[in-house]
Amino acid sequence: MEKLTLEQIAHLKKEIAKLPPEKLEELKKQQCPFCLIATNQIKSRKIFEDNKILAVLDINPANSGHTIVFTRKHYSHLFNIPDDELTYLFLITNKLSSTLMKTLHAEGTNLFVANGEVAGQKVDHIVIHLIPRFKNDNINLSWESKKTSDKELEEIQKIILRGIEKTAEKPKIDKTILEKYIVKPEERIP
Repeated sequence: MEKLTLEQIAHLKKEIAKLPPEKLEELKKQQCPFCLIATNQIKSRKIFEDNKILAVLDINPANSGHTIVFTRKHYSHLFNIPDDELTYLFLITNKLSSTLMKTLHAEGTNLFVANGEVAGQKVDHIVIHLIPRFKNDNINLSWESKKTSDKELEEIQKIILRGIEKTAEKPKIDKTILEKYIVKPEERIP
């Protein structure tokens, strides 16, 4: 396959920018490996599926049993997922976490979500990495803590609170969502 020139890439970016949002979203879905897994166009080792969520074994696992849990519908960021679907996604992930601990005799699990490229998101489809943990497994998800003064914490708090007030995005818990998505025993969870 022939490599694109810088001029061709620039032209392609201009043309893509002209696309209406729905066409752009469709183009992303056609290239998204998780959307392709959801439509069985890419083979996977499924451990859970229903009409909203899919959980498959990671082909490049951090540990044996490393599972990727994601919505069938394409969402690029966690905050794009409607509250009811997000609640359900985490309910299923929690049930699967318990299952992995029991069946694989894991001593714990990590849930890892990379929300945005700079946070380590490699594909434009939000996923939850569910990683079974074992003593001395050499997985390191730690970071070096930064010292922060009380004054700086206070300033950061003010900035965030102003943002919440401005956008009216105060976190709310809708009890009807929880009731709607309680997992029924007849649903298939290994």
